Amino acid sequence: LGTALPNLKYFSEAFVTTRHISEMIERVPDIDCDDNRGEVMEKVYGELDFKNVRFAYPSRPHTKVLHNFYLTILGGQTVALVGNSGSGKSTVISLLERFYDPVARDITVYGINIKNLQLRWWRNQIGLVSQEPALFATSIEENIRFGKEGASVEDVVYAAKASNAQNFISQLPHGYNTRVGEIATQMSGGQKQRIAIARAMIKNPPIFLLDEATSALDVESEKVVQQALDRASMGRTTVVVTHRLSTIQNANKIVVVQRGQVIESAYLCICVGQHDLCFFIRDHQEMKLKIKSYDLVFFSLCIISFMVNVAQHYSFAAMGELITKRIRESMLAKVLTFEVGWFDQEDISSKAICSMLANEANVEEYKVMNYLRFYVGYMEVKSLVTDRISLVIQTCTSVMLAVALRLSVAWRLARVMIAIQPLTTLCYYTRKVMLINMSKKSGDAQNQCIQIAAEAVANHITITTFRSNERVLSLFKETEIHTRKEGFKQSWVAGIGIGSAQSLTFLTLCLDYWYGGRLVGEGLISPGDVFKTFFILVSTGRVIA
Repeated sequence: LGTALPNLKYFSEAFVTTRHISEMIERVPDIDCDDNRGEVMEKVYGELDFKNVRFAYPSRPHTKVLHNFYLTILGGQTVALVGNSGSGKSTVISLLERFYDPVARDITVYGINIKNLQLRWWRNQIGLVSQEPALFATSIEENIRFGKEGASVEDVVYAAKASNAQNFISQLPHGYNTRVGEIATQMSGGQKQRIAIARAMIKNPPIFLLDEATSALDVESEKVVQQALDRASMGRTTVVVTHRLSTIQNANKIVVVQRGQVIESAYLCICVGQHDLCFFIRDHQEMKLKIKSYDLVFFSLCIISFMVNVAQHYSFAAMGELITKRIRESMLAKVLTFEVGWFDQEDISSKAICSMLANEANVEEYKVMNYLRFYVGYMEVKSLVTDRISLVIQTCTSVMLAVALRLSVAWRLARVMIAIQPLTTLCYYTRKVMLINMSKKSGDAQNQCIQIAAEAVANHITITTFRSNERVLSLFKETEIHTRKEGFKQSWVAGIGIGSAQSLTFLTLCLDYWYGGRLVGEGLISPGDVFKTFFILVSTGRVIA
C-alpha cells in the first residue's frame, strides 16, 4: 500500500489531461472543412466582391487589419495588391481561402456569400501559391497530386508542362518518381516553386491566388517562375500580392492597400508613387530616365552647395580682411598722434605696438588698448567676422528652413517639436559646456601636482642637500588629495548635469514619438511624415547647440 500511494498523483494528472483532450476532440470549429453542408455552384465565374469588409485576427481582436475594405474583381481579371508590409494584403488571401471569416460584412462570389458555399468544394476552386513552397518528403509526382485527389499521370504531366517544370523533371535520374527529400538540397528555389505551381494548377482552378510567389527567388529563377505564373493565370481570376514590378506587369488592375483600406485602384499598368507606397513603371527605359533625372538633381545640389560655401567663406573672409585693415590703419593713425611722453611709459614700447598691429588687430586687453578704450574681449576681429558671423547666419538660415520644412510635412507634430526645441538645444549645449568645463578644471587641478613634481625633479640637488624629500612628498600628497576631492566634486556635478541633459533629450524624443504615434493612429499623418519631421528636428537641435 505504501508503494502504491505515491502513484495516485499520476491518475489525477491523467484525469486532467484527459479532460483537456476530450474538450479538444469534441470542439466543433467555426470553419469546419469536413462540413458537407452549403451550396455548390455549377460554374464559378470568378467575380469576387469585398463589401466593406472588417476583420481582426482572433489573437488581436482590438487591432483592425481590414477596415471598410471594398474591392470588386471581375471574372478572368488579374488584380495586383500592393502596399506596405502589414497593410492587410495577405489577409485578403486568407479570407478568400476562408482560413478566417470577416468580423463584419461579406465576401461574395458572383453574388453568393462564400460562407454559404460548401467549404471543401470552395477551396477546390482555388489554386494557392505561397512565398515558401511547402513540399513533402515523397516523390515529385505525389507532391503534384496533392493538389487533386485521384489525379492521373497525364494530369500530373500536363500540370508540370503548364508550370515550366517538365524540362528539369525529365532530366532527373528517376523523373517524376524522384523523391523530393533526397534532392531537396540540390533543387533551386525556382524549381521547388514550379512544382508548387503545378500542384495548384492540376485541379484547373478558376481562381488563382499568388501570395509573394516570387519574392524569395533570385533574378534568374524569378524569370522562369514568372513565365509559369503568367501562363497559369491566363483565363483565370487571379489575385497577386507582391512588391516586385515584374510580377504585376501583366496585371489588369493595380490596387494600393494602406492600413487595411483600398486607397487607390487603377486599370493602368503604371502606378506612380502616390501616398509614399509604391513606384511602379512598366517601361524599364522610363525607369532609367527617372533614375538619371534624380542623379542630375542630386549632382546639381552638390554643385550649388559647393558654390554657396565658396561664396560664403570668400565673402566673409574678404570682409574680415577689410575690417582688420581699417582697424590697423585707424589704430596706427591714432598712435602717431600721441604726445612723445606717452611713448616713455614703461609698458609702452615699439615691440608692444608692432605686436598689436601684427596680430591682425587683436583686441586682447593690451594696456595701450585701455588708453584707446578698445576692448571687446579676447577675440580677433577677423575671426569674429570670418567664422562667427558666418556660422550664425548659416545656423539661422538652416533653422528657418527646417521650421518651414517641418510645418509643410506635418504641421500638427511640428508645433509640438518646435515648442520643445529650446529644451532640446539646451540639453545638447549643456552637455557640451559641462564636458569642456570638467576637462578644463581637471586639467587645472592636475597642473598643480605636475608643477610640484617638475620642480622637485629639476631641483633634486637642493632637495637632497637640505633633506627635504619628505616635505616635498608631503606637499605633493596634500595637493593630490585636494585635486582628487575637487575631481570627485566635479564628477558629481558633471554626472548629474550631463545625466539630466541626456535624460531630457530622450524624454523629448519619447514625447515626439508618442504624439506622432497618436497622430498616425488617428490617420492624420503617415509614419513616413513622423520620421521626416523627427530627423529634421534632431539635426536642427544639434546645429543650434
